Amino acid sequence: MKELIATRRRKSGSAGAFTLTELLVVIGMTALLGAVLLSASFTTQERISRAQCVSNLRQIGVGMNLYCAEANGYVPICGWAQNQNPWQTYEACRFDSAGSPNLTRGFESLGLLFRTKAVVDPKTFYCPSTARINSDFSYDLYATAPSGWPSIPVGYTGNPYLRMGYNYYPQLGATERINSPTYGPFTLPKLTYSLVQLEFGTPLSLPSPAKLTELNPQKSITTDLVNMTNQLSHRATGSVAGLNALYPDGRVVFQNARTDSRTGINSPWYYWFWASEYGPSNDPSAFRIIMNYWKP
Repeated sequence: MKELIATRRRKSGSAGAFTLTELLVVIGMTALLGAVLLSASFTTQERISRAQCVSNLRQIGVGMNLYCAEANGYVPICGWAQNQNPWQTYEACRFDSAGSPNLTRGFESLGLLFRTKAVVDPKTFYCPSTARINSDFSYDLYATAPSGWPSIPVGYTGNPYLRMGYNYYPQLGATERINSPTYGPFTLPKLTYSLVQLEFGTPLSLPSPAKLTELNPQKSITTDLVNMTNQLSHRATGSVAGLNALYPDGRVVFQNARTDSRTGINSPWYYWFWASEYGPSNDPSAFRIIMNYWKP
């Protein structure tokens, strides 16, 4: 700016009005600087969010061990009902309607960690990056006054399900062979079902109760949401950067989408683009395959 004014003075002896070209140059430089600063701000925000997400998952891992110690070695029951869709793995409980205190199902999955006080702060169950993308997966939504967390606010128009910001899906060491009509044959951690009576609601056919020692230590137990590609939380310059995964031994490992050497059909990222219309949230085979791919 000073150089432009100095140039004008040298030419005319005054700091007269700028030409249109000079104004366009200044505006362009200002816009570019603003874009750079905004980009840097988002990058810093994402770093902070990712660190908070890692901290959350580590606390969930500690809570899992506390829960197991009180439950004869069993991990919380997964809420994915038989013949239904795997989006239920992020659900903690259900209410009969918005604003109602009456539970019709639950507690289940990570919700059991809160119910048993193995994890006392419910904010732990929400990734800040996910909450920015979709408020349905934010702590604030379910902590609305006067009831506080867990509750569904009066006037909420979605299903009265209490959602958490992570998928909970324990994977057994035992395996089975499946032959998906869409994806072909796969060897995956075995998935069996049992009739389970939760604290609230009628008995449900849920994944059979499993002990921590029965889980495969090389397979994730909880991850950032994997339901749809547009909800993948951790991003860099607008594209998916990866996700965090918690393993049975308490490790949290970032699964990097950019440096993953597994490409094409052998990459977990492939299945988001070939899953059903609603992504892995409504595609049991794609969900199981994706969850099977994460590595500690």
